[in-house]
Amino acid sequence: DHKPVGGESSPRNTSKPSTKKSIAAPKPQTAKSNRRIWLWAMCIFAICILCALLVLFGNQLLGGIETSSIQAWFLAHAAEWNAVLIVIIAMLGLVIAQWLYQYTVPFSIFQELTEHDNPAVGLYVAGFFLGLTLALLGSLSGLEKLPIPAMLNVGLALVIAIPLMRLASWMHDHWLLYQFSIVKELCQDRNLGTGAVCFGAFVGTGLILQSSFIGESSDWASFLISICGAFFLGQMMFLIGGFLFQKMANYDFHAEIGQRDNVSAGIMLGSFLIGIGLVVSASIININVTKHFPIGIAYANDLTEKDLSRIRPIFEEQKYFLSSQSAIMVQENAWVIQDQASQQSYLVTKTSQGLDVSIHKTPAEILRQLGYALIIGILSIFLLLAVGKLSSRLLFPRIALADEVRQKNPAIALVIATVYIMVGLIIAQCYGSLFSSI
Repeated sequence: DHKPVGGESSPRNTSKPSTKKSIAAPKPQTAKSNRRIWLWAMCIFAICILCALLVLFGNQLLGGIETSSIQAWFLAHAAEWNAVLIVIIAMLGLVIAQWLYQYTVPFSIFQELTEHDNPAVGLYVAGFFLGLTLALLGSLSGLEKLPIPAMLNVGLALVIAIPLMRLASWMHDHWLLYQFSIVKELCQDRNLGTGAVCFGAFVGTGLILQSSFIGESSDWASFLISICGAFFLGQMMFLIGGFLFQKMANYDFHAEIGQRDNVSAGIMLGSFLIGIGLVVSASIININVTKHFPIGIAYANDLTEKDLSRIRPIFEEQKYFLSSQSAIMVQENAWVIQDQASQQSYLVTKTSQGLDVSIHKTPAEILRQLGYALIIGILSIFLLLAVGKLSSRLLFPRIALADEVRQKNPAIALVIATVYIMVGLIIAQCYGSLFSSI
């Protein structure tokens, strides 16, 4: 079923034969079995919450009854319980996410997966789940106490990530794969090429959200700038990457994916988007992470403005400057130094070794890092495309990559897809340490 290489792409055949298989009868699904699954899940979750509460507040909950042996046993297995709780919380989050996401798409996910056995929709949903899981991992990063902080972080991440993932899918449908409808290709044509592109776009978006969720922000402005800025930066990179991919490839991926249902072209573009996501994710790493540095001076009393001259040289060593307009505000077990000249706030807390200073990134610092990420992202797109072409010449010197894609050869596409992801990982590793210090 090889097409002639060369010449213009054939016009779209609107009478494309459907590949949907006939179904004798729908698979039986009962509401009772669904309720039973939900009941078991909630029971397991409630037991884990009870165990965690016994560990943290056993004496208070049991009215002073001796619980040292119970606490000792749970604390001895704290790492295992934390892992179990994270898995349960993440699974419940994915179930809720699927339920909420279903209301935003014009087709039944459950029906396409179970009754129509649609592999294209399976790839679409798998990419959504994997991308959302990556985002949730960012929200769980650095947590030491479970399960309450984890539930709050997962809940906030779901509220933010689900609309952003849906918005990303809309942007890909209208601006990346704009020459055809993603929903039609997935549901009517069962197009695995479209499913592969959506899978890669979802995973790339999840990688970007993962880095933007790590850490904490000083205020809502910094929080929204970091997450929304990272998201739209990633989508911009996807659109720029798709445009350059189309220009540098010797085939029209719109025609190959939309008209010929070419899974090889979808694998190539989807893996290319994952490579871009890896690079952008590394370039915005620690965008919300608070900076810390110690002050080896012990204070028995409150910190006053007279003490600023004593600690000002330590701030200058860390490349932070306290002007004469700095003021100190007392909080519970801490002080806030507000520098009016630079509009920078410093949180100072007591430690056993002295004082610890925390500095939240300002919106200007976050925007600066996003600007660096934009430059690195564009350069990395050219590098990914160049390495992809070079690797195809070196690995397969006697063939033309575009010819194999037109001939719907998934074997070659999978090899080049691995190269795209490998190069993305290498670039992310090289630039991760650089951007972690910005």
